Amino acid sequence: MSGTGSIYEYPRKYTQKNSDQTSVKQGLYGTGKGDFKINIEEERNKIENLYDDGGFGEILCTELHYGNGGNGLHFKCLAKKWNISLEILGLLIYDHCKRL
Repeated sequence: MSGTGSIYEYPRKYTQKNSDQTSVKQGLYGTGKGDFKINIEEERNKIENLYDDGGFGEILCTELHYGNGGNGLHFKCLAKKWNISLEILGLLIYDHCKRL
């Protein structure tokens, strides 16, 4: 994963040769799409806009420790609630911890 500011390139790329062995297709596992970048700031803002108040760190900690009626949410449930992939959630948490 290479980071430039708060833009991250998705790290899992594949290279697939066509049957004629002359052309190469690159993309992400399971998608067939090309590389994409994740703007962490945009993702964080989307999540903050789901809540009435609090910054991303407060929201993250509250959901992990007290979400789901006080039992806390695990990563899969939190990603589903925020409608993001686990990989993006991991990048958000990584970016948050890096800033502490």
